[in-house]
Amino acid sequence: MLLCAAGTSAIALTDAVVHGVTGHSVLPAEETEPAVVVASIIHGITYAALCWVLVTEAYRIDSGARLRTWLRRGLIADLLVMSALFLVGIPLSAWISALRTNPTVDDVFSVVGNGAFLGMFALAFALGVSTIRRAALRPAPYLLIGIVPAIGLMIGLGALGSDFAHPAYAETLVNFGIALFGRRRHQH
Repeated sequence: MLLCAAGTSAIALTDAVVHGVTGHSVLPAEETEPAVVVASIIHGITYAALCWVLVTEAYRIDSGARLRTWLRRGLIADLLVMSALFLVGIPLSAWISALRTNPTVDDVFSVVGNGAFLGMFALAFALGVSTIRRAALRPAPYLLIGIVPAIGLMIGLGALGSDFAHPAYAETLVNFGIALFGRRRHQH
């Protein structure tokens, strides 16, 4: 899971740095480009892997608390939507765009994707707050709580007109925060 988190985070952080330095994305603007489809598939696999962590570690995360159960389940649903969009939606959208048959499909995927992306941050942060007192789960909750300051940094950089304003920082915290729920502390 950490490998998936590292791969997706590397793509996002590279894009943030390149965009900050050059003002342009590292990926081509056209969704039909192979690099965009490959990056999309890597993201989709990561979101599916993060779902797997949340499913397999349910007992450790929930620990009998209903709120944590519902937050975890909501985050699974959100990540499943993200995974489907990245594994199927973006490649399908690229194919439809190449045929130039229905540009409104992009709009629908965009609305759903943006909503799921924002939901991912909110649900992951809330899960982090709800698990902070569980020592066996640390450092995952700390990373998830760091999402709000990372978003604040992005907003602040954007307000200053910086090209370094990018969601990659918060996305990286989500990726590693959830992946680390799957890491078990060794008892000595």
